[in-house]
Amino acid sequence: MAECLAIRLALISALENGIQFLSLKTDSLVLAKALSPKSHLVQVHGVISDVFICISKFKSFSCNFIPRTANVEADALAKASLSNFIVNL
Repeated sequence: MAECLAIRLALISALENGIQFLSLKTDSLVLAKALSPKSHLVQVHGVISDVFICISKFKSFSCNFIPRTANVEADALAKASLSNFIVNL
C-alpha cells in the first residue's frame, strides 16, 4: 500500500510538472503486474484507481519490475528516507 501511495504522489507530481512520457520502475512485482497494460483487473478501488486515472493522462506510460537486489541504491535511499521520517515525527 505504501508503494502505491508513493507512486500516486510521483505520478501527480510528474503531471503537475508537465511530464508526458514516463517509465516507472518498481521492486513490487504485484504492483508492476497490476499497472501493466495486460492487467485484467475487473474492479479497481481507492488508491490504485487514482493511479490508473493519472496513468491515463500520460502520452506514454510503462511500468517495469526491477528486483530489489538489482536496485540496491534506490532501496537504501527509500529506507533512509523512511527512518528519517519516523525520527522526525
